[in-house]
Amino acid sequence: MKNKTIYIQHNEVRPYNHECSCALHGAVDLELDYIPAYYNDLKNGHYDHVLTSNLFVGTVEFMNEVFRRIGLDSVRLPKNSNRESKIMTLDEARALITPEKSLFIKPVAIKLFTGFVLDESHYACLDDVPGNTLVYTYPPFRYDIGSEWRVYINDREVELCTNYSGDPLRFINKDSLNYYLDECINYEPPHKFPKTFTIDIAVFDQEHEFDKVIEYNDMWGIGNYGLNNDIYVEMLYKRYFEIIEKAPLPKGNNLIIERMVDNQSILVLDNIDIEDWDKNDIYDLYNSLGGEEKNLQFSIKNYRGKLIKLNL
Repeated sequence: MKNKTIYIQHNEVRPYNHECSCALHGAVDLELDYIPAYYNDLKNGHYDHVLTSNLFVGTVEFMNEVFRRIGLDSVRLPKNSNRESKIMTLDEARALITPEKSLFIKPVAIKLFTGFVLDESHYACLDDVPGNTLVYTYPPFRYDIGSEWRVYINDREVELCTNYSGDPLRFINKDSLNYYLDECINYEPPHKFPKTFTIDIAVFDQEHEFDKVIEYNDMWGIGNYGLNNDIYVEMLYKRYFEIIEKAPLPKGNNLIIERMVDNQSILVLDNIDIEDWDKNDIYDLYNSLGGEEKNLQFSIKNYRGKLIKLNL
């Protein structure tokens, strides 16, 4: 993370929320530079030239705007849970509810509202949610949940298990935790999981009921429930730059290729129109010019008026 700056969402005078505060303290612990960032400035394009080369941290709304500005409309994990689910509108889910049948619902749009078991009761949290809003639906668990745990996964290993609801003395069974971790690790593309994410696991009041996955959460949109701040920033960093790698190339700009000799830049090619290129095209050119053997580097000129490095 050396030479990286963290742009942290702020309100007028302080970090925007708890997670932004954690990121600020993590930056201090890691001796990284940080800059306050503001949602209106983000929407107005003030940070466009640094979005792909530095870490941004903020609310779900803030981060969705970051991803939108680099050409990514929906950033999420390949699976929401290991349980079978259906996607339907909120109105369609409500139509399935009877006195004998309820459904666990969760919005497809991340953090639009907290998932819960929908029955015939009135829920104020849905009063302003349009009926055509897409939701995941699941059959409810058979038994009452005694405890809920969030498990932070960092490079295929458990970084932290923390209780966020229920009895903190009702621990996850180690065998079930290892089973669900292995399950995530062994998913194949297109369901391959990123380097950092979380698993929410339910422990039931029923003594012999096997612990169950509630849901998976993407690291960029999840809160800090007890990680050391430096570890929190490191996990955000890993996930953010995994996402950046998937961003499409800026269109209608020119590629610059330089050769680095004794830390000096020597121009190889300039003004290469990449309007119809993708990253594979640039790799092909890279290899044809000598690639790593000649220490070639890439950048893009005139991306919204700036010169930026192209992360390949």
